Amino acid sequence: MAERMVYPEWLEADEDVLAEEISQLESELYDSNEDFKAMRDERRKLLKGSPALNAVFDDGAPKALTAQEVESLIRILDLDNRMRNITDQAIFLYGRKNAYQFMRSMGIC
Repeated sequence: MAERMVYPEWLEADEDVLAEEISQLESELYDSNEDFKAMRDERRKLLKGSPALNAVFDDGAPKALTAQEVESLIRILDLDNRMRNITDQAIFLYGRKNAYQFMRSMGIC
């Protein structure tokens, strides 16, 4: 099995910069992707309607939830998963586009 190389610039990558890039991409998705926008708006509406759910997400504190709040929590987690899938696809396409442009600038393709 071939030994893998670790490039020093990867070790120095700033996680805050990556988080900022992802946040920017999610903002762009909110503006350009109707499904993403609808899911994010629905998530906000569900959270706004339940102080107990807000406490769970914001404070990380366990709270007693009603049956309706549990249903809302399940829906929120489903929305989070679906939005994460859309974001992951956008990150993949963004990275692929940048890699292609980089290789093209070097004359590789």
